[in-house]
Amino acid sequence: MTTEYEVNMREKYESLSLTVLKDLAKARGMKGISAMKKGALIEAMVAQDEKEAKQEQPAPEAAEAAAAAVPVRETRQQEDRQQEDSGTENSRNSREENSRVRRERQEYGERAETREVIRERQECGER
Repeated sequence: MTTEYEVNMREKYESLSLTVLKDLAKARGMKGISAMKKGALIEAMVAQDEKEAKQEQPAPEAAEAAAAAVPVRETRQQEDRQQEDSGTENSRNSREENSRVRRERQEYGERAETREVIRERQECGER
């Protein structure tokens, strides 16, 4: 029994030249296409389409497993978001700490400069 999809694909393939069909088949990884005639190549490509369509449909067990995995995936995403949020808080704390250290160093540097100026004045005044 041919489906509407198969009929449409067959018509599309028939509208293409043999060279283009061979290029498509080669790109899809099909083997033994070089000696095929156009009709045989079209049949092989339609068969390949059916095979790929079946592989894309998940088995019922796989669908159930995927549905069961959704809550686990959501929980992991929530945990990841919480870690990102705590990472943001940690980086904010780290930035604040760095700013504090910079201010202290600057203040210490200004005090050190003030001491040097006082020493220089004292040395000049002593002479």
